[in-house]
Amino acid sequence: MAEMEKSGAAFIGADIGGTNTVIGLFDERGLPIGERRIATMRADPRRPTSDPAEFIDRLGMEIAALAQAHGYRDIAAAGFGVPGWVDTASGMALDASNMGWKNVPFAEEMSRRLGAPVYIDNDVRLYTLGEAAAGAGEGCADLVCITVGTGLSAGIMMDGVLARGEPSPGRRDRA
Repeated sequence: MAEMEKSGAAFIGADIGGTNTVIGLFDERGLPIGERRIATMRADPRRPTSDPAEFIDRLGMEIAALAQAHGYRDIAAAGFGVPGWVDTASGMALDASNMGWKNVPFAEEMSRRLGAPVYIDNDVRLYTLGEAAAGAGEGCADLVCITVGTGLSAGIMMDGVLARGEPSPGRRDRA
């Protein structure tokens, strides 16, 4: 049963993984108030997700259901960690190779579904920022975070600044 409707809007933070997607719901103070885990959709269980529009539709519905279950009708803003190479300025998922995505206007499409601003970055960069802010790397100026999941990746923070290197020629598929 849904809670009584809240007067403010909720915030969303989500980690899109090759296997699972975790959605977090936060109040206006940034406190976590709900979470939902869903399988990252795959058209064929033996192959990566190849239909980003279908996945974005489903993700939008799951977010709306989570917000409504906690008494929120509106989303104020949402941030998504997306695997692979992303363009944070345009909100494009340029190449999420483990999902079969190329040049997906993720932020624009999700914003249209949520009716709120949407921001994206590489999932491991966001993981690194989270560890630096409130995790194992809290208080560290220099930090390396390595993730092992569907793939292997790393995020680096030097002198309190997240490293954002350019992909090397011929390796445009990596963040």
